[in-house]
Amino acid sequence: DPCPGLCGLSAQCSVINHTPICTCLDGYEGDAFTSCHLIPPQQEPLAEDPCNPSPCGPNAVCNNEQEPLAEDPCNPSPCGPNAVCNNEQEPLAEDPCNPSPCGPNAVCNNEQEPLAEDPCNPSPCGPNAVCNNGVCTCLAEYQGDPYTGCRPECVLNSDCPRDKACLRSKCVNPCSLEACAQNAICE
Repeated sequence: DPCPGLCGLSAQCSVINHTPICTCLDGYEGDAFTSCHLIPPQQEPLAEDPCNPSPCGPNAVCNNEQEPLAEDPCNPSPCGPNAVCNNEQEPLAEDPCNPSPCGPNAVCNNEQEPLAEDPCNPSPCGPNAVCNNGVCTCLAEYQGDPYTGCRPECVLNSDCPRDKACLRSKCVNPCSLEACAQNAICE
């Protein structure tokens, strides 16, 4: 018998064509001529975490307990009705009023469309004044507070100082108009 003592522990010997062949027993592995050891039980493969790496946007929360995996922080949107929610950045809301698309004195309101409220409609100006981007100014030839009303410099001579007369809504020195005859003194 060519087998006695030839194979290692947990191995068996068989003779094929007068040649001893050592093989490990079922459930064992290793070098059958020196020693075979028990094959460890198969471990369950670890489940892949679909959230590692996260397929969601940088501000989205990945939840592998549900479908879809991403909880979109923009659905529902935490931003105002006219703001753009962008889950790719912080803060989530892009404020359509920053920078303001409205005029310099207009009020930008991101709660409604259109964003710009016309500061001249209705006009905050008084009579004989014009509104431009919310700023009131008196018409040419008028004076006063443009928000309460502008008036001509004068309507009657009595609206002017004693040495002036009301001419075409302006207080003027009548002597500068050559109102007196030649060699006459104008007072």
